[in-house]
Amino acid sequence: MNRLTQPRQSWARTAVRLLVLLVGLCACALGAWFSGRTGITRLLAAYGNSASVQAAVDEAVRLNPNDPEAHFARSVTLLEQGQHEDARTAIERAAALRPRDYRLWQELGYVRDLAGDPEGALIAYRNAVAQAPFYAQPRWQLGNLLLRLDRLPEAFAALARAAADDSGRLPNVVDLAWGAFEGDTRAIEAALAPRNDAWRLELARVFARHDKIAEARVLWRAVKRIPDGPRNRLVNELLTGKHFADAREVWESGQIRGANGATNPAVTDGGFEQPMKTDELGFGWRSLPSSPALRFVRDQTLPQSGQFSLRFDWNGNSDAMTPLVWQYVPVKPQQRYTLSFAVRTEELVSGALPEVALLDAESDGRAFSQAVLLARGTAGWQTHSLSFVTGDATQAVRLIIRRQDCTMLPCPIFGKTWFDDFVVTTTAQTISTSASAP
Repeated sequence: MNRLTQPRQSWARTAVRLLVLLVGLCACALGAWFSGRTGITRLLAAYGNSASVQAAVDEAVRLNPNDPEAHFARSVTLLEQGQHEDARTAIERAAALRPRDYRLWQELGYVRDLAGDPEGALIAYRNAVAQAPFYAQPRWQLGNLLLRLDRLPEAFAALARAAADDSGRLPNVVDLAWGAFEGDTRAIEAALAPRNDAWRLELARVFARHDKIAEARVLWRAVKRIPDGPRNRLVNELLTGKHFADAREVWESGQIRGANGATNPAVTDGGFEQPMKTDELGFGWRSLPSSPALRFVRDQTLPQSGQFSLRFDWNGNSDAMTPLVWQYVPVKPQQRYTLSFAVRTEELVSGALPEVALLDAESDGRAFSQAVLLARGTAGWQTHSLSFVTGDATQAVRLIIRRQDCTMLPCPIFGKTWFDDFVVTTTAQTISTSASAP
């Protein structure tokens, strides 16, 4: 190689290196500038939003007019001031800058709707759905707008899909359908097209709440196994509406069945062989929570039969005439029944003793017969009974253990009582045994 050309090549290489270094420095500086500007823009936008300072978000837009977050922040503050048209312009610019962000399309739909442009809002919401097809919120907003526009088939197609993606929305969708179709159960089912058991049970619950029992019955009977949560909610609706026979049918679907394939039709667990539930919503025993003045215990010491009885430990003042332990007992109209049960006591002392009473579940107040009052003192197991005749439309009675009314206050009670073997019989046959499952 010619010695004269070597310095020239060395100088060229040095120049290239310097040029690359200079370009790199410029790129870094430019990146730092853009990063800094973006950071300042976002800081101004966030401050303007949180403090509702319009000047801050306006400055953010001026510094970086191509930042969708700045335009979004400006839209929010303008919307808070009631400037719907300016807010719409700002959010439209944000959506144009970042068209694949479904949240911006959602916000645009909301702002257009506020500005009195429902058709434009529909376009925005449909764009949001297109960008996030598996998210429930865009379809929910689209469906609600269509509902307000009285476009029911489209509305419930969107709302049902939103509920399918987010099951927590299902109760609201069913309630909306009930109102939109004015209680027309066929139209509601056609609009929602219940796609699984959860949907059928939610429809059944709402139908039962509105006394559409025949329609609700078809739905719950189509479900092979009703989970505890939906079953309890449906039973509660039926009991609230005094539909005791149907409530018993639904409640029994979750109970342990006997050898003959059915649970007992009257007193449930009359011998207290199963744990009691203070939150029981069906036909099992319910009770108030234990307190220092009164404690409930399933006791294995000397039961009348089986392995357990229910012991009350009385130790002071407790509410008189308040049901302490109770359950609904299904019966038939115009029938004569006898309730029998066993009691033992230990050092029972009070001016208002415990009693067992039967009340009409329809009115929840009228007594069918005189209550059985326990005796003071100590006594071994004794069997008591009372007879009653149901009314023309009686489907259930309320069996309760409580204290008789006090004539003076305070009215303490002390001692122990045990209860066992609650049984309901008719003159023809026994319709309940003392050991069914709750």
